[in-house]
Amino acid sequence: MLHLDSPAEGVWKDGDVERDRIVIVEVMTDDLDRSFWSRYREELEGRFRQYELVIRASEIERL
Repeated sequence: MLHLDSPAEGVWKDGDVERDRIVIVEVMTDDLDRSFWSRYREELEGRFRQYELVIRASEIERL
C-alpha cells in the first residue's frame, strides 16, 4: 500500500540543504522475518544507491 501523500520530499540540513524524494510503503504480515528484511534493506540500498534506507516494524493489535 502506498500512502496517498507519497512520493514525499525530505529536506536535510547538514551545512548545505539537501532535498530527496521519498516513498513510503506499508507491508502488513502475521510473521516478521527479520533476516529477510535485513537482507532486503541492504539490497534496496544498493539498488537505489542510498546511504541508508529505513525499514521499521511496529506491532499492532487487531480490534
